[in-house]
Amino acid sequence: MTQNNNGANLGFENKLWEMADKMRGHMDAGEYKHVVLGRFAAAEGKGGIDADLGRHHADSFHNDLHKDLKADFILANPPFNMSDWGGQRLKEDVRWKYGVPPVNNANYAWISHFIHYLAPTGIVGFVMANGSMATNTSSEGEIRKKIIESDLVDCMIALPGQLFYTTPIPVCLWFVTRSKKAGKRKGLRDRKGDMLFIDARKMGTLVDRVHRELTNDDLDLISDTYHEWRNTGGKYEDKADQLEAVIRKNLEVLGYGK
Repeated sequence: MTQNNNGANLGFENKLWEMADKMRGHMDAGEYKHVVLGRFAAAEGKGGIDADLGRHHADSFHNDLHKDLKADFILANPPFNMSDWGGQRLKEDVRWKYGVPPVNNANYAWISHFIHYLAPTGIVGFVMANGSMATNTSSEGEIRKKIIESDLVDCMIALPGQLFYTTPIPVCLWFVTRSKKAGKRKGLRDRKGDMLFIDARKMGTLVDRVHRELTNDDLDLISDTYHEWRNTGGKYEDKADQLEAVIRKNLEVLGYGK
């Protein structure tokens, strides 16, 4: 691969687009370009992050290349509300520990898929359609109930709409962990039985009529709120100004208490 005088790879852009096109699935390659760019930066930078994208491009549901994987960290932005994902062929799949997801929507298939691959102390953060937090369609409500009863959900963050160029719908962030025990090495406090909800739907700035962006200050406020709640010695307190943040017990979330 040739280089210019600055040492930059002249073929990098072509390689980036090629990988984006392979990864895009049900989304436009342009939407995935920043994802692949982050992957390159992580893998090729100093102290790069180990990653395994598989031996070749494949279908995560039907041609799983990571059957033995147990991950400490997972970050994901799956396509929302996939109706044609072949769920009717996966009724008995080992990944559906909390229930079989509906065949006409892959949201809870993705959620179950991520949880399945977590290590005993692993954590996953993923983007999902806002409706995933409250849906009771088909088996989704029951799956969510079992995930909450298993004390896996650490934090949910409701975000405003218009953040994406491919869809205006509002989205949310899920942070799911196998263990909420205190961990001195990671500086985490004991959070067993608790979940944090952050409502950030009023945050962000319209950059034009149809697109909204979260500023660095917005992002800092959201992330600091989560970290202050999660970390040992954190100075968390419920908020009700720029965003709303509140702690809930698992039973309260499921409607068994107030």
